[in-house]
Amino acid sequence: VRAEAIPGADPRFMKLKLITDAGHSIAFVDGRRLGRIWIGESPERDRRVSALGPDAHEALPPVTELFQQLRRRRTPIKALLLNQKFLAGIGNWLADEILLKALIAPARLASSLDETEAMALHQSIKDVVTHAVNVDADYQQFPDDWLFHVRWGGGRGDEMWRGHRIQRDTIGGRTTAWIPDLQH
Repeated sequence: VRAEAIPGADPRFMKLKLITDAGHSIAFVDGRRLGRIWIGESPERDRRVSALGPDAHEALPPVTELFQQLRRRRTPIKALLLNQKFLAGIGNWLADEILLKALIAPARLASSLDETEAMALHQSIKDVVTHAVNVDADYQQFPDDWLFHVRWGGGRGDEMWRGHRIQRDTIGGRTTAWIPDLQH
C-alpha cells in the first residue's frame, strides 16, 4: 500500500488516501476535522473500539433493554444519542431526525421517557438509521418530509418545517433543530 496525492482527482477535504498495489483506493475525507484515524492491531483488541456502544444499525438493543438503559440516564436524550459509548453510529442530524420521528423533545432527560416513548424511540432509530444506511447516506434519497432538508439555519435552511416553526438550540454541545409544536 502506498499513500500519494493525485492532483485534481482527490475529494475535497481529503486527509488521507491509501492506494493498493492493484490500484484500488480509499480516501479519508473530513471537512470539519472531527474524525480520527489510527492503526491498531485488531478492532477486537483496540481499547478505543471496545469502548464503543452497540452499533445503532446492526446491534440495537431490544426495546425493553433500551428502556432500562434510558431509565438510568439523567442526561438530555439528544446528548445520550450522540454518545458513541451508548450507541455507536448516531450523529447530530440523525439524532434530530430520530427524535422528531419519535416526537420527543431533545432536551428531555432520558430517564423521563416512559415505556411508550422508549418504544417510539426504538422504532425511530431503526427506521431512520436503516433508511440512511440503505441509501448510503445520499441525502438526495432521503424522504422529502425529513427535517434534514431544512434543519440548518440562516441561508442554509428554513425557519419552518411542514407548517411548524423550527427551533435551534445547543444540546450536548451540538446545534439541535427541533419542532416544539410536536416534540414533547
